[in-house]
This record gives sequence, C-alpha cells and structure tokens, in this order.
Amino acid sequence: MIPSKTHNRAQQQYLSRLNQFKAAFPHALAPSRQPRRCLYVGAKVYEPGSKRGFQIGADLVEAGWIVDILEAHRPNAESFGRFKTPEGCVRPTVILGDVRRVAEVLPVIPQYDAVFWYHGPEHVERSEIPAVLEELKKRTRSLLVVACPWGKYKQGPVEDNEHERHLCHLDERDMEELELQWTAVGRKNSPRNNNLMGWCELGSW
Repeated sequence: MIPSKTHNRAQQQYLSRLNQFKAAFPHALAPSRQPRRCLYVGAKVYEPGSKRGFQIGADLVEAGWIVDILEAHRPNAESFGRFKTPEGCVRPTVILGDVRRVAEVLPVIPQYDAVFWYHGPEHVERSEIPAVLEELKKRTRSLLVVACPWGKYKQGPVEDNEHERHLCHLDERDMEELELQWTAVGRKNSPRNNNLMGWCELGSW
C-alpha cells in the first residue's frame, strides 16, 4: 500500500516536531534509571502503532515515562483503547477533563516530573492561557512544555470535536509575554509544517 500525501505530510510534521523537542531536551527521551512521570494534555489515537494525534507522547512512553493523559473529548479519551503499548513500557492512564478546569480535575496536586501541553494552547482563548499555565506549573516539579502552531492557523471543529477549534493564534511575542523560553521551526503563519514550542524549567530533572 502506497502511503497517501496526507500520511507523508503528517509523518514529516511529526519528525520535524520530534527533532525540535530532542534539540531542546536531549535527555528527555534518553534511558533513565529513575522512573519519570508526566502529565500530557490533549491526545488521540488514530490507529494502533501510529504516533499521529499523540505527538511526542508516544515517544515519552517508549522512553519509559509513566504518562497520565488529560483529554477533554470523550471519543479521543476512549481512543486509547487502541493504543499499542510497547513491550516493557507502562500503559498511559487517561483522565477525562478540560485543562481549563485542571484544578477541579486534579484537585489533589500530583507532582509530575514534567507537564506537556503539546498543541493545546491554540484551543483556548488567549486570555485564559496565563491562568492555565499557573495551574499546570503547580503540578510539575521540574518542567512545563507547551507547543502550538507558529502564528495564524484557522481551524474549526474536527470530526465533530469542538475542542479542536482554534480560538487564538500565538507567536514568539506571546511566549515572551508568558515568560517562556521558546524555539520555532518552519515558516511562521504557514500551517502545513511549523511549530512553536515554549517552556520553563522549574527545577532539575
């Protein structure tokens, strides 16, 4: 079966984002003697073995991280029944809930080694992002990473999922206003293959 153009484009996009992540955090996907646990906000499994929709989350699982997934759309949360957990790795735990209400969803604050809000900030109003980041920071002892399209990218609901609608557009100025270090790949305002990633380190990890 010949891969479709959509499949090839998605694979190229995934590899570009993965390489960007590895360049910023070379040790994150390296073997570790100590168990590492993270919260991963927003994900979907399209088909067993596919990393599309789970982004770097699947790579974190493969690297031995214990991953809790926070997902607002029930069908996406249920899609993890199809997730193919690599041998020797821990199957992700899925929590149904909206990141804007993370204080209600996770009222007992767990201390994760890292929190990843990877391709999620664009799905909430710009005015809501600072409060969400503050709540996410409370839940990690070491690292908070966010990622989103770089610049303008219009998108409505996808597969009847209103949570997929883009409610804001972010660029490097937003990262600086949010006091995040940042890096970008691709062309700004070009939705096909770009990525803006921001982060803050709260402690050693």
